Amino acid sequence: EDDPGILLRAFNALKDLPDTHLTFSILEIDGDSVRDLLGTKGGSRRVDLHHDAAAGFTKARGAAELKILNHGTLRAVLESAKRTRRAKTPEDQLRLERSHVLYRLFVKTASSVKLLQLVLLAAPRLHGDEDLDAAKHADRARRQQEQAAQNAEASRTNKCLTQLATVLQAVQSKTAHVPYRSTKLSYALQGTLGGANKCVVISHVNPDRESMPENIVSLKFAATVH
Repeated sequence: EDDPGILLRAFNALKDLPDTHLTFSILEIDGDSVRDLLGTKGGSRRVDLHHDAAAGFTKARGAAELKILNHGTLRAVLESAKRTRRAKTPEDQLRLERSHVLYRLFVKTASSVKLLQLVLLAAPRLHGDEDLDAAKHADRARRQQEQAAQNAEASRTNKCLTQLATVLQAVQSKTAHVPYRSTKLSYALQGTLGGANKCVVISHVNPDRESMPENIVSLKFAATVH
């Protein structure tokens, strides 16, 4: 309660604007798949992205958009999304590690709709031989197979971050063509990057030694888009 985070602080700053109401949606972006985390009770559904030039942002067709009245409503919605994303299988755990979560807060008046987007970027690490050191000899073959699958997923996700960095650099340099459609993530962010919009990148750095590979990915990304 005493450290509510960026999303709740943003809501608190916007909720008392006159003649305004706020709606909220949460999307999970996993490669070419976009899932609505609020669409169905106890589950999720896939949605399609469509950039609306007139509106000035990318719309998610079929995604639930819930009206947010107060902090309690917003917290309940966030908890619901967390339950939907909870890993039940090893495949689910891999998806959680590689997928990005996009929180969309719509600020609506009678004459306009503005959008605040906060995206939690995945920063998966590549697993090296040191990750196998603790495994028993009999388990090494299975662990190596699992590690290969994890590294393949991590490489795909890191490639997505590289493509997002390319988009941000193109926006900053005002190039004629910005490759928003290169990934679902950058396409979802089209219209909220560049122009009169403001974009902030925050790197979360955990001081624990075990987090060093993730820290390196995060800091390299931040340095690239600075």
